[in-house]
Amino acid sequence: MPTPKKCFVISPIGVPGSQIREHADDVFDYFIKPAMEEVGIEPIRGDHLEKPGRITEQMFKEIAAADVCVAVLTGYNPNVFYELAVAQFARKPLIILMEAGNALPFDFADWRAIQYDLKPRSVATQLFAHQIREHLRAIEKDGWKALAPPITAPSTVSAELVDTSAEYGTSGKWLKLLEDTNSCLDLMGVTLSAWSPTPGFSDYVVAKAKAGCEVRILIAHPDNPVSSPLTQPSDSRRGRGRVS
Repeated sequence: MPTPKKCFVISPIGVPGSQIREHADDVFDYFIKPAMEEVGIEPIRGDHLEKPGRITEQMFKEIAAADVCVAVLTGYNPNVFYELAVAQFARKPLIILMEAGNALPFDFADWRAIQYDLKPRSVATQLFAHQIREHLRAIEKDGWKALAPPITAPSTVSAELVDTSAEYGTSGKWLKLLEDTNSCLDLMGVTLSAWSPTPGFSDYVVAKAKAGCEVRILIAHPDNPVSSPLTQPSDSRRGRGRVS
């Protein structure tokens, strides 16, 4: 027998007896639960979890295990938006609910959301439960998959660490490093003795800055206790740099 699919409901919850809890229970009991159970999906909300442990960790696990998530944006609850972002980055299919008369947040303005109300006729006819089922059919047609957010991860920046500037190489290698710098040039140390012998150093730095490269230079005072390991006679040419 196949394992039933799961739906994690992202919703404002509030404390027992509050208007927020009453509204959340109505939306869950009248719309979400009937829609899910009709197609064999088990719906669960955060406050339904009885397992011991940290609530945030349980939320992560439930979203990761869910086949679909329903997010109730009514009330603009910050926890809801946080969990919604987690679900989106987990590539979970999403069904968005918002009480009629409330505007969707800007980032979700182009989403096909269900604008519901809790009027007696809507509850009696299961109008919005039917709309949730229509969304589920579309998600099923797409193979229970969602598109990943259109964000490209930054490329990994490699780093080379050396104990002294002399170990890095001759002035030609320093110049090549400067030429290859595009977006950021950070220079720091007690002195710029590693760079000053490099032909055209000042001109290159100015040209890079004019081209839009971020240039930051930090010279530490030799009497600063933090830099004392760098000011010993044998290490007088030490410094640090970062380029990208």
